[in-house]
Amino acid sequence: MTDPVQPFNLSGLTALVAGASRGLGLEIAKSLGQGGALVYLGGRDLPALDAACDAVAAAGGRARPLPFDITDEGAVLAAVDD
Repeated sequence: MTDPVQPFNLSGLTALVAGASRGLGLEIAKSLGQGGALVYLGGRDLPALDAACDAVAAAGGRARPLPFDITDEGAVLAAVDD
Protein backbone atom coordinates (compact mmCIF):
# COMPACT_ATOMS: atom_id res chain seq x y z
CA MET A 1 0.00 0.00 0.00
CA THR A 2 1.26 3.49 -0.84
CA ASP A 3 2.02 5.74 2.12
CA PRO A 4 -0.50 8.61 1.82
CA VAL A 5 1.93 11.01 3.45
CA GLN A 6 4.84 10.17 1.14
CA PRO A 7 3.56 8.55 -2.06
CA PHE A 8 6.75 9.09 -4.09
CA ASN A 9 10.18 7.50 -3.78
CA LEU A 10 12.59 9.78 -5.60
CA SER A 11 15.76 8.43 -3.97
CA GLY A 12 18.74 8.64 -6.29
CA LEU A 13 17.10 11.20 -8.56
CA THR A 14 17.99 14.85 -9.10
CA ALA A 15 15.49 17.66 -9.66
CA LEU A 16 15.77 21.30 -10.68
CA VAL A 17 13.07 23.72 -9.54
CA ALA A 18 13.13 27.22 -11.01
CA GLY A 19 11.67 29.96 -8.83
CA ALA A 20 12.37 27.86 -5.77
CA SER A 21 13.35 30.58 -3.32
CA ARG A 22 9.76 31.21 -2.21
CA GLY A 23 6.11 30.39 -2.72
CA LEU A 24 4.96 27.46 -4.80
CA GLY A 25 8.46 26.71 -6.11
CA LEU A 26 9.75 26.31 -2.56
CA GLU A 27 6.86 24.03 -1.60
CA ILE A 28 7.50 21.86 -4.67
CA ALA A 29 11.20 21.71 -3.78
CA LYS A 30 10.36 20.62 -0.21
CA SER A 31 8.08 17.86 -1.50
CA LEU A 32 10.70 16.59 -3.95
CA GLY A 33 13.31 16.66 -1.18
CA GLN A 34 11.04 14.78 1.20
CA GLY A 35 10.63 12.18 -1.53
CA GLY A 36 14.38 11.62 -1.55
CA ALA A 37 15.52 13.66 -4.56
CA LEU A 38 18.53 15.94 -4.47
CA VAL A 39 16.94 19.27 -5.39
CA TYR A 40 18.72 22.15 -7.10
CA LEU A 41 16.95 25.40 -6.31
CA GLY A 42 17.04 27.90 -9.18
CA GLY A 43 16.50 31.62 -8.89
CA ARG A 44 18.16 35.03 -8.96
CA ASP A 45 18.45 35.81 -5.24
CA LEU A 46 21.31 33.78 -3.73
CA PRO A 47 20.58 34.68 -0.08
CA ALA A 48 16.94 33.64 -0.60
CA LEU A 49 18.08 30.41 -2.28
CA ASP A 50 20.35 29.67 0.68
CA ALA A 51 17.42 30.19 3.06
CA ALA A 52 15.26 27.95 0.86
CA CYS A 53 17.93 25.22 1.01
CA ASP A 54 17.72 25.43 4.79
CA ALA A 55 13.92 25.10 4.58
CA VAL A 56 14.21 22.02 2.37
CA ALA A 57 16.70 20.51 4.83
CA ALA A 58 14.38 21.31 7.76
CA ALA A 59 11.64 19.41 5.90
CA GLY A 60 13.92 16.38 5.62
CA GLY A 61 15.35 16.91 2.13
CA ARG A 62 18.63 17.82 0.46
CA ALA A 63 19.01 20.95 -1.66
CA ARG A 64 21.70 23.02 -3.35
CA PRO A 65 21.37 26.62 -4.58
CA LEU A 66 21.74 27.21 -8.32
CA PRO A 67 21.56 30.95 -9.00
CA PHE A 68 20.45 31.95 -12.50
CA ASP A 69 17.93 34.18 -14.26
CA ILE A 70 15.35 32.00 -16.03
CA THR A 71 14.85 34.74 -18.65
CA ASP A 72 18.53 34.49 -19.71
CA GLU A 73 18.91 31.37 -21.87
CA GLY A 74 22.70 31.47 -21.67
CA ALA A 75 22.61 31.64 -17.87
CA VAL A 76 20.22 28.69 -17.70
CA LEU A 77 22.36 26.59 -20.04
CA ALA A 78 25.51 27.47 -18.08
CA ALA A 79 23.84 26.61 -14.77
CA VAL A 80 22.66 23.18 -15.85
CA ASP A 81 25.90 22.43 -17.71
CA ASP A 82 27.93 22.63 -14.48
